[in-house]
Amino acid sequence: MSAQEFPSLVNEAKHGNVDAVTALIMMVARDLRAFIATFAASPAMMEDVHAATWMQVRREIAACPPTSQVIVWIRQRAMVILQHRLEQERNQAIAAKDGLRHLVAQDGLEGLQALIAPTNDGAAHINKKYSELDEAAQVLIHRRYAENTALDILAAEMQLSGQAEVAIRLFIARALLHWRATAEDGRAPDDRLFPVTIELHIASSIQPDARQQLSVSLLKDLARAAAFTRQMRIDMLLRAVFGAFNEDDARILANSMGQIEHKRRNESSLLQVAAPTRMPVGSGSELMRVQDRIGERQSRVPNTPTARHQGNNGNSPNKRHQTSSNYGASESPRHRGKRGKPSIALIGGSLAAIGILALVILWGFGSDKSDTHSASAARGQTIATILGFQGDFNLLDGTTEKPGTLGMTLQAGQGLRSGEGEVTVELSGNSRLVIGPKAEVRAFDKLSDGTGQAQLDKGAITIQSMATPGMELRTVQARISFGVARGSVTTEGDRTVIQATIGAIVVTAIDGSGTITMPPGSTVIALTGAAPKLLQPRAFVRGINFGGNLVNIDGQKWLAHRQALSGGLKLGDGTNIAAVGALSGAGLDYDRKSMLDTGLSANGRPIELTQIAPDGEYDVTLWLGNTTPSTASALTITINNKKLELAGLYLPRTGWAQIGPVTVHNSNKQLAISVDGIGTGRLSGLLLEAPKSDNLVMPPSIQLSSPVDASSFYSNEEFAMQADVVGMAKSVQFYAGEVLLGEITAPPFRMLVKAPAPGDHKLIAKAINPGMNASTSLPLGISVSESFGSGSITFEHWDNVKGRSIDDALKDASVSGKPSNTYTANKFQAKSEVADFYYARARAYIHPPITGKYVFWITCDDEAQLWLSTDH
Repeated sequence: MSAQEFPSLVNEAKHGNVDAVTALIMMVARDLRAFIATFAASPAMMEDVHAATWMQVRREIAACPPTSQVIVWIRQRAMVILQHRLEQERNQAIAAKDGLRHLVAQDGLEGLQALIAPTNDGAAHINKKYSELDEAAQVLIHRRYAENTALDILAAEMQLSGQAEVAIRLFIARALLHWRATAEDGRAPDDRLFPVTIELHIASSIQPDARQQLSVSLLKDLARAAAFTRQMRIDMLLRAVFGAFNEDDARILANSMGQIEHKRRNESSLLQVAAPTRMPVGSGSELMRVQDRIGERQSRVPNTPTARHQGNNGNSPNKRHQTSSNYGASESPRHRGKRGKPSIALIGGSLAAIGILALVILWGFGSDKSDTHSASAARGQTIATILGFQGDFNLLDGTTEKPGTLGMTLQAGQGLRSGEGEVTVELSGNSRLVIGPKAEVRAFDKLSDGTGQAQLDKGAITIQSMATPGMELRTVQARISFGVARGSVTTEGDRTVIQATIGAIVVTAIDGSGTITMPPGSTVIALTGAAPKLLQPRAFVRGINFGGNLVNIDGQKWLAHRQALSGGLKLGDGTNIAAVGALSGAGLDYDRKSMLDTGLSANGRPIELTQIAPDGEYDVTLWLGNTTPSTASALTITINNKKLELAGLYLPRTGWAQIGPVTVHNSNKQLAISVDGIGTGRLSGLLLEAPKSDNLVMPPSIQLSSPVDASSFYSNEEFAMQADVVGMAKSVQFYAGEVLLGEITAPPFRMLVKAPAPGDHKLIAKAINPGMNASTSLPLGISVSESFGSGSITFEHWDNVKGRSIDDALKDASVSGKPSNTYTANKFQAKSEVADFYYARARAYIHPPITGKYVFWITCDDEAQLWLSTDH
């Protein structure tokens, strides 16, 4: 079938034709299942959400567009269900203290929330990534996922030594299939047991102890955790792409959907009622009066009833003042087009498939009386739906207030007040709002062209508009219009701050003065009585997670504490790494919470540190964790001996706080920071940005990732030294004490050290930047013992010996004679895959290097015996 068949299929499906529904399911099955798999936390969740999505489609089938956009429309329903299921999975994982479940669920949530529109990079690129694999990897993936072939069979087919080798190849292939994969992902992991553990986890055959050990190792190493979540994500995507979903499955799903009552427009349970006209959010309210006061200050025109109602005859000295029914049109920079006559709206239910009474409420947006009633929203119409929340929240309806619940629907004019956690809301079916802790949205509305509308009185809100028309958010200072876009808005007191992540966002002062179209990544501030101002974009310079590991915040990699120490960070006397905290995760992503859980303390003294930094201007932002006992008035923060005025810089949250950004001019080649009055809190993070340029080159950070600290080697062994560098490095030099072992001039910065001298060694690496300045890694220690295994082992082979046991072989007369083949080796390991029927013997003297207990083992096919003796 082709996309041209969508209109007829959708129309027939709307009339309950099971064959049409089955065909529709089959047409979008691959796309939809891959889309769900890109974010789901488990294969079971993928199947569950797929079925639930079609149940929701059946409930809303009357609104389904009979065009190729049906796929996008269905994905939007899947996104709502996925969001709810992933939040449930994450919360259950946290309650069960299950780190693996938490990682995968959080990864899915963050990926879903990052979507601007219901697109799917994972599914869109997997075919291309698959075609780029070599033929052996393609066969391996197809045999494993399309034909469900066991690892031992694959090992035999590929002539590999065992299932572990298959696991490693699957690990590499899945890594290369990820939509953000690079050529570097095609390298086998240093820990060869990691792929095996992942295969056991995928097969649900991993032992509890091993699972717990895996969880602990991932939480300690975020790079390893990221590799794990990518493996899980691609595994589910491959299951969706290659997994069997046939017409019988589609028909079963279509028949089960048929059990849901399908309400049509001609059913008597739906009432059509027209209501009196009303204004969009804020009209005739305190917002109107605030706007008038702003207008008075700017225009110096007295605010009298006469002045406010002169707009219709064109004689007003201030065109902003029109009749209240036309208020929105005169201030809006957006051209909504000519409005038609009022019409009756028909509403068919909510997400929970509950019939509701539809009340249509009309209001005007035209430039004259003829358009007064042309824009409309329905009083009683469902405007928004609660998709999820943390903590609690209250529904606001005029002067009444009541506790909110999951799945609750909001009507035009109703709002909400969040508690200690976030509230996730779907508005008008095309916008998702994440309302921050202790925020208040006075009212939600909807314009006749489908634009959602909300009035934010205080707090923070993140908005993701997934289709046009998008939504319009109003505060006391500004009106923010979202097309297909994502961004955040925070309003407190006399200011509103808007941050654009991506897409089309337009900001206008509430009185209509000054319009700014925001580029992605930009920030606009709107102050009371002033036009919006586009803040100078800042370039990321460095982020440091004090006391913790590498994290990724707002798309930027922040250094781990150890990395920062090699990149110019120095702690003051008495400043130490604080104990790990237990911060509430409300409103925080995984990495930001990880950053706030760690930090620095000084036992009641000022926390002091310095960071080497080129001279220039910096925007400095500090994060404080466990701030419950402290207040802004108790804090004293100095940067380069200059005390900060915290008014407007201190942003408290639940258990943590952000200070800044504050612009600092550096002329000392370093930034000296002191934080006092934090009590039992901790300094968790530091962000440096360049407000004017990105030419501030920080010293590179370097860390030895191999070998492992405190490793032991023999003098006839070789080992790899590898350095991870963040920043600009011309070359990396490797040292054992003062002895230069070698220099690498291009990444990956890795070299082999052969025949190390016996003794204890301190290994370091130095990153040389283009200015020939060096950053030195923290040292790690290794010990090298004199090797006693410098001799050889004699192997003897007798060919064509029948039998499958040692006793059988010794009965063969040929074994008492001369061997068919004799060779020596410097390892106690025979050649493999040399013949089918033979008898072999290896003899050698073993000289233990020290007195102690030793474990000997042997493995072979079919039988082997290990003989040990203290004499010849």
